[in-house]
Amino acid sequence: MLGQVNRTDEVSTSGRSEEAQQQSVQIYSSTRSNGSGQSKWSESQRRPDSQPKRNRKPPRNVQRRQVPSNARRVEDLASVLGDADTWDAAALVSGLLQLVSILRGTRSSAEKTQQLQQPIVSVLMRRVVDLAPTASHAGVVIMMEALAEVDSCSADARCLESLLFTAEEFSTRLAQGQPFQPSDLCRAVAAISLSKALQKECKGLISTITQMLEPQLDHCRPEDLSTLAAELCNLGVYVQHAPLVRRAVQLALEGASAMSARHLASLAQACGVLGNVPKPHMLVLAAYLERAAPQLRPRTLVIVLQAFAQYNLDVPELAAALADTAERQLHTLTPMRLSMALFAFAKMNLVPRPSFAQCMVRETERRLDQFDARSFSSLLWAFSRMGVVPPAAYLDRASEVMERRERDSLQRHGDRKARLTPRNLSTIVWALGSFGYAPSRMHILMDLAEERLEQCNAQDLSNILCGLAACERPDLAKPSLLASAELHACSMMTAFSPQGVSNVLWAFAKLEARVPTLLEAAGAEVVRRAEEFSARDMAEVLWAFAKLGHNGSPDAVEALIARMEYILRSGGPWVLRDLASMVWSLAVLEQPAPGFLEAARQVVQPRLGTATGRDLTDLLWGFAKLGVPTPAAFLELCTARVGELSGLLAPRELSTLLWAYGKLQAYPGVEIMETLVMRARLSLDKHAPHGISTIAWACAALLHHPGELLDAIAADVARRPSDYGKPDWTNVIWAFTRLGRSPGRLYALLADEIEEGRIAVDPKLMSTIIWSLAIFQSFESPLYDGVIRSLKDWDLSCFDAECLRRLYQAHLMASALRRPASAQLPEAFQAAARAAWAASGAAGDGGSGSERPGMLADVSDSLARLGLANSRGAPAGGGVLKMDICLKLRDRCGRKVAVEILTPHKMTRNTHQPVSRVLYRNACLRAWGYAIISVPWHEWVALCGSDKSRRAQSAKEDFLLRLLAPVLPDAAAAKDSDKVCELDEGVIFAKSQL
Repeated sequence: MLGQVNRTDEVSTSGRSEEAQQQSVQIYSSTRSNGSGQSKWSESQRRPDSQPKRNRKPPRNVQRRQVPSNARRVEDLASVLGDADTWDAAALVSGLLQLVSILRGTRSSAEKTQQLQQPIVSVLMRRVVDLAPTASHAGVVIMMEALAEVDSCSADARCLESLLFTAEEFSTRLAQGQPFQPSDLCRAVAAISLSKALQKECKGLISTITQMLEPQLDHCRPEDLSTLAAELCNLGVYVQHAPLVRRAVQLALEGASAMSARHLASLAQACGVLGNVPKPHMLVLAAYLERAAPQLRPRTLVIVLQAFAQYNLDVPELAAALADTAERQLHTLTPMRLSMALFAFAKMNLVPRPSFAQCMVRETERRLDQFDARSFSSLLWAFSRMGVVPPAAYLDRASEVMERRERDSLQRHGDRKARLTPRNLSTIVWALGSFGYAPSRMHILMDLAEERLEQCNAQDLSNILCGLAACERPDLAKPSLLASAELHACSMMTAFSPQGVSNVLWAFAKLEARVPTLLEAAGAEVVRRAEEFSARDMAEVLWAFAKLGHNGSPDAVEALIARMEYILRSGGPWVLRDLASMVWSLAVLEQPAPGFLEAARQVVQPRLGTATGRDLTDLLWGFAKLGVPTPAAFLELCTARVGELSGLLAPRELSTLLWAYGKLQAYPGVEIMETLVMRARLSLDKHAPHGISTIAWACAALLHHPGELLDAIAADVARRPSDYGKPDWTNVIWAFTRLGRSPGRLYALLADEIEEGRIAVDPKLMSTIIWSLAIFQSFESPLYDGVIRSLKDWDLSCFDAECLRRLYQAHLMASALRRPASAQLPEAFQAAARAAWAASGAAGDGGSGSERPGMLADVSDSLARLGLANSRGAPAGGGVLKMDICLKLRDRCGRKVAVEILTPHKMTRNTHQPVSRVLYRNACLRAWGYAIISVPWHEWVALCGSDKSRRAQSAKEDFLLRLLAPVLPDAAAAKDSDKVCELDEGVIFAKSQL
């Protein structure tokens, strides 16, 4: 979400370690050379051969001679070095190096200043002017390098004078053409990079040095080359000397295997600044640094991290090794370097170990007061990217610190010195949003964001809006802020990247803000730049359009869908989550896009084994909502995955999945349905009323009796009836009735809700109430009477075909049962309801002839073989219903006999109980004088299946005789009373369900 990695101002110096110490000792103890191989002593000054040589091992009782490396404090240098008038150049070089070493060991700037106030320091500076001309070439370079580091710790005029004098001596020798070793030239560049004064006074010196070095690069040591490349990059002149820097880096990489950790860090720094080193070379360097990681010092550790953060490399081993080193050194880093290090770790996609994550939080919390706005914003961004969520107390305290500093700064300097720049402020808000937490001062941060909104660029505005939306604190999204943000976003729409466009739309959609102007502008931008959007960007844009109900940009939707379809069919990159989100969005927007949906289904099908619950929910819901044909193989794979995830589904996912199965009429199987129903029952208190009513509707649509779940739903409705809206009541009443279960006391609760005005009935709810009460023959209910009478107040055009069919079923039952005219439909509704009934083919009620024609013919033929003449599809009730089979005889009570085939759509799939269509058909047929024999399909199939053998036919005939025994004319113990006949019919029907 952010820009480039912050680059350090640190310098990778060359000769300030054990190597330099060894070199200084060699210069101090060996024959002094002026760089040309000649001794500076004359022949007369040499010791004669006859003169006895000094014993190398002094007597035990003689105190060992002190050397400069014995000094541990600056004041010790005076006693170690002796009389300044007796020094030579080598002794001065050793003293300067020891001074640098002491300064590095100090812990604070104040301690360094105190050490530099010792008299010996002034003596050293004075003697530099005297002895620099007599020093060797290497000695001059070492002096210049040491003085540059001392000057960086102090503003002493004598030190600066000595530094400039030494640099002038070096420059003079270069101008005279005196030969310098390549290593000395590289160290001279390091010295110049250390001192701003040298950079100012010796502007042309770097070019002179590089001209001398260029022909000698092949003869330089890899360590010197790494130093040279790093320092030229640090000086900011790598562009002018790009060929030399690239060549130096290339040669240094060839010899990197023998480098120390310090020089590897310098090489990494140069590679990071160049930014175009080939990936294989960087991977090799990463392997060397991984081994050297424990030897990296804090400063070089930060340099390496920042260098590799520039490259998009997958180097988890290096990141882990550097993290192990950093865990031991975090307490030594300054707040700025600490934030830089964590920022770089985040750029390298480090997933920190728990111990390192705790160390990061602990060390930064300990020094929160020392972080400036920029470092703090980088710190929070890094935490977010690495998945480290600080405690709430940490974030509260951090926000208080930032707010207090900002307030103090504004009081002193006004807007000129505002610490929280738009970039810093936007990054902090974004990170807090990613943590899902709004600290105590969040409202102040948002006030500052609103004040500085006009100063924000596209990325800053996107970060602020995304962070605000992710906090899920609607009270912080003030209308004035959202209005200003919309106007500002519209004014610079072309400045947004595709990701920025999608992020801004996502944020406004998440905040549920009405931004029609922004949506129109974003739609136009999408059409113009559709090919630049990634799959994730397109998914977020469509989701925002769907969430905000924006149908005003059909061209934008079509452009995105066409682009995504091209990606899918051409084998481009995509993620299952994004594709599922797009299917869901299209369903909400009611944009079918058959070509895209078919392509999506084809590419998704092989990956369904990795789908999450949300993926499956969005896909199935979208396909169901749009009516997309879903092959059986696709549904089977989805169902298998649902079975694996059934215990992990969130309440919303569970209810939505059940709705999709119900809408698709895709029964997932008894085992999976029982699992989902059990999950729904155990988590019922976590579901909203709409989710509960959706679950009830889905179970009824799939003809799966949920058992105890129905009781739990009834109890929940009774506990909070006012929380259920019209659609929820409609679904619940319909589900109970469809499953053959009377809603019971829910009728009275619904009547109270309607009477109190908390629910205003609509055609769908009215038709459902009338139909449900009629199915259970509750025509005397006050609710039925009130709703049937209110029909006259409604226009017939308000009722769709489904509502009219339900009304006609109720009218049919009321007529068949000879209920008074007040219980029947008004005359204005009767014709239209009958027409809708007839148009749907509901006279046969989707009977057995269409679902299982083989079973219907088989039963009819078996009855014929028993000598029972019958006819299929005979009309009843004046043709308003068609019976499955009608026997051409009458029972012992003188009634005609109807044989009804209980196919799967007439029974619950798991308990084989009759559903509402069986109840109303049987009630009508009985009222019209028919005795009813029911033949359940599962019992019939269980006999012998499709076996046509004589044994199978005999079993089927015996089964039919058992069912018909109570109603056949010659049946034993025949009884004449209607009451007994009705009882026998009930027994027959009950037996058929066993």
